Amino acid sequence: MTPEQMIETSIRYRGSVLHDVAWLEKLIDNFIIYHFTTDELKIIEMQLLLFGDNRLNLENKRQIFDYIAIKHHADWYNSYAPIRIKDYKKSVPMNNDIIWIIEERNKFAHLVLDTTDLGIKFEGEIGFLRYKNATERYSYNEKAFRELMFTIKNVADYLVEKLGNK
Repeated sequence: MTPEQMIETSIRYRGSVLHDVAWLEKLIDNFIIYHFTTDELKIIEMQLLLFGDNRLNLENKRQIFDYIAIKHHADWYNSYAPIRIKDYKKSVPMNNDIIWIIEERNKFAHLVLDTTDLGIKFEGEIGFLRYKNATERYSYNEKAFRELMFTIKNVADYLVEKLGNK
């Protein structure tokens, strides 16, 4: 892949992931909000005052969501069917998928595209570099990208079904 092709692929991957995760985050917001109220004025105030752009990050929201889902919607939460076949870090597959989505989203949002001479040599994939005590490279190809996008959609669809018309 040429550096230009790598940049174009990176833009497509990043844009898709960030867009879809932003919508997933709003679904998580709504799940939390509707747990506490159905009053329209309070819903708007919660969206503006608590769930604004940077008052709670997605990881904080995930923790709140996980608590409410386990405590008040355990049957629904445990019935989620993941599309990824993985060894999960925790026992609830939906929570594990959300953790993974957040980790992957953060890579797309914060890491630098690997356009080094070595990075260009990887055929059919792009890489992102993390510089933290050492250099780590995270590779993505179309298959890995689709797996992430389908997982985001799977979680989002499950939440939409639960939220109904809210």
